[in-house]
Amino acid sequence: MMMHPASVPPTLVPLPFTLQEDPPTIHPVPLIFEDMRGSLRDTLLRDLEGRGSFRVRTWDPPDEHMGIRIRGSIQNSPRGNRAVFVEWGKRSGEGFLHVETREGPELLLDFTKYLPIVDPEKYTPETIGTATRRFTSFLDAKEYTWQYHPPENLEMEWECVNLEGETVAYWSLKLPLEPEYDSSGCTLTISQGYDMLSLEMIATCFTIRTWQKQCHDIAVRAGLLAQGEDEAEESDSEEAIAKARAAWENRWADCDDSDDSPPSSESDEGENGERGPPSERSTTSSREDGNSHETS
Repeated sequence: MMMHPASVPPTLVPLPFTLQEDPPTIHPVPLIFEDMRGSLRDTLLRDLEGRGSFRVRTWDPPDEHMGIRIRGSIQNSPRGNRAVFVEWGKRSGEGFLHVETREGPELLLDFTKYLPIVDPEKYTPETIGTATRRFTSFLDAKEYTWQYHPPENLEMEWECVNLEGETVAYWSLKLPLEPEYDSSGCTLTISQGYDMLSLEMIATCFTIRTWQKQCHDIAVRAGLLAQGEDEAEESDSEEAIAKARAAWENRWADCDDSDDSPPSSESDEGENGERGPPSERSTTSSREDGNSHETS
C-alpha cells in the first residue's frame, strides 16, 4: 500500500508556463500520435508529422502495474520540460499522479479526486473499467471528460470532450482482428488548439486504458478460477520495497536530455522539510525518517 498524506496541500492550478525561446505554436492540423509498441508500460508515441513525441516507460520493471513515467514534448510548447509519474493503487481507479520538472515536484493528485467516475452507480464491477471519467486539467484548469464508445467504434474507442461536448482528443484502434496491444498502429489524436494539453491527455488516456485492461484481466482470472485453475497470490517483500524505492529515486533515468542531473531525495530538501519517495510497497513500511510527502 502506498503511504501518502490524507490530503494534498493546495497547489496553483493551472501550473505555470515553462520558459521558452519561441512563442507557442497551435498546429493547423491535429496532432496524431502513433503508439509504436502497443504497450501500456513501455512505448513511444510519435506524431505522424514529426511535430513531437512522448515516451511511456515503467519506473519499476520487476512489478506489474507499479507505475509509469510519461515525458516528451511538442514543437514550441510552453508546457514542455515536465514529466508525469503515474503510481498505480492497490485497486483499479486508485493511485496518484505526480507532475514534476527537473527542478522538483509541482503537483500531487489523488486519482479518486482527480479522475473520478461520472455517475458511479451506473456501473457494475464488470463495466467499471470503461466508466466515464471527468477531470479538471492541471494545465488549463478547464474540465474534460473521457467517455468509452462501443467496441465497433474503432475510430474512437475513447473520446475526450470539453464542457461544450466538442472533441478534444480520442484514442483509435486498428482494423478489426488486429491486436490492440503489443504492436504498433493505434493512435491518439489531439485536436487543434489543445496542443499544450498533450502531456495530460496522454497521461489520462493511458491511465483509463490501464484500468480498462486491469478490469478485463480480473474478469479473465475470475473465469479461470471458476474453472478450477490455481493462481499464485502476490506478496510484498523487503526486496520489492527496496526495488520500488530505488525505482522512484531514479525516475528521471533514460530521459532524452539525461545529461541533466535527476532530482534526488537530497536535492529535494528545503526549508519546509524533507521529501521522501511517494511509493511504498508495504502496509507497514514508510520512509525511514518518518517524514510525510509534501508537495510545493
